Amino acid sequence: SEGIVGILVTAVDPTGLAARSGIMAGYIVTNLHQKSIKKVADFTSAISTLPKKGVVTIEVMRQGIPAIIGLRIE
Repeated sequence: SEGIVGILVTAVDPTGLAARSGIMAGYIVTNLHQKSIKKVADFTSAISTLPKKGVVTIEVMRQGIPAIIGLRIE
């Protein structure tokens, strides 16, 4: 994770949307719905602007490999 800027996922609610989309502890979130995530405040801010319904994209690094996860909010 050297040189990667983002926030580390330390825990995931097993009943929540993140878990259902496959996000797991150890992932590094680098982008949420086209907003760059460099610190927890960025993530909090991005969450507050998410749509109430639709698909949200989350860019993560998992085991050093970038991935984009689509999360459906209903």
